[in-house]
Amino acid sequence: MTTASRKNVPNTENNTEKETQTTTKVTPEKLALAVIAAVDKKFSVTLDTKEQRIAKKVTYAAQEILRKDLLKLAGNNFSQKMWNKIFDTIFGEPNNLKYSPEMIAQTMAIIYPNIPNKPQAAVQFLIDYCDSLKEHNKKPGKQDDHLSDIEALLEDEDLIFDFDDESEDELDILADLYKD
Repeated sequence: MTTASRKNVPNTENNTEKETQTTTKVTPEKLALAVIAAVDKKFSVTLDTKEQRIAKKVTYAAQEILRKDLLKLAGNNFSQKMWNKIFDTIFGEPNNLKYSPEMIAQTMAIIYPNIPNKPQAAVQFLIDYCDSLKEHNKKPGKQDDHLSDIEALLEDEDLIFDFDDESEDELDILADLYKD
């Protein structure tokens, strides 16, 4: 056999190794599920898949965009608890959605002109929005600002809260501190 013909003859030692790897039919999906199961078993923590993370981000972003809009429009008639129930009834809970992230994103695109119409672009917009909310909430001093506002109110001697009164005006003052 010439050296040229030897090049065409497969090396059986290397091929056996490759066959073993491919015959076990390990896929990235199976490995990911194995990692998730192992983490759950050993640490009692559930890791989400990429699809689950995307769905949650799209859901949270849609809920927050609508919440901010409703808060502006409804004012004192807005109830966060009621809004959460309405949103969950329409779309499902973040871990158990009734619709795909693309469907939710397209729904938002119909309501809001700044959200792209194409499904993947709309999903990406909502993911970016959700990420920006997380970054905004991580900024140093954000919580300190709220605490200093509350401390200032408590130090104001002219401001007296009478919680026995049926009026909720005093509570509205505190709620105004947290409006965006």
